[in-house]
Amino acid sequence: MVAPDGTGDINNYTVIYVTNNPFLAEYFQTAGLPVVFDPQLTYEYTPTEAGGALGELYVTASGQGLPAYFLFGTENDPPPNSQQKP
Repeated sequence: MVAPDGTGDINNYTVIYVTNNPFLAEYFQTAGLPVVFDPQLTYEYTPTEAGGALGELYVTASGQGLPAYFLFGTENDPPPNSQQKP
């Protein structure tokens, strides 16, 4: 797979999918995907500059059979009205 900006070669694998949407979790389970329902799933996007598109993303997730974990890193804010989430 080629990186979105065309500068690298990457491999993406989903080890497990965590969601706070019970209907999505049930659908994925029915489809045989590895999914954990976490009603306390939390994420926060904080811009690093006023009006800028670059910021920090923080995520906490856990669930039945899944040890709690924390992710953080630099992320681009999606374009307005794009239906994308950071």
